[in-house]
Amino acid sequence: MLLYICATGDGMQKYRFHLFLRWFNTYEHRDLYEIRTVEDVMDDKTPNYGAIIVEKTHPDLELILARFDELAAFLKKPIV
Repeated sequence: MLLYICATGDGMQKYRFHLFLRWFNTYEHRDLYEIRTVEDVMDDKTPNYGAIIVEKTHPDLELILARFDELAAFLKKPIV
């Protein structure tokens, strides 16, 4: 399993995200993995990008993806 959030320090996070997705999409065995992404989260000023990649045969696949989806939904909530 790989969970990543792109660094935001230099404003290049969108490009890192798209490059990583391009790498993943050209991987010969990508059909063995489930990928979920999250974009533009955490605050209203700095766009953030991340993803999780999990082998489809992982015994806790559904739980892992559900937790990632919960985290993504939480991160998209406005900061008050």
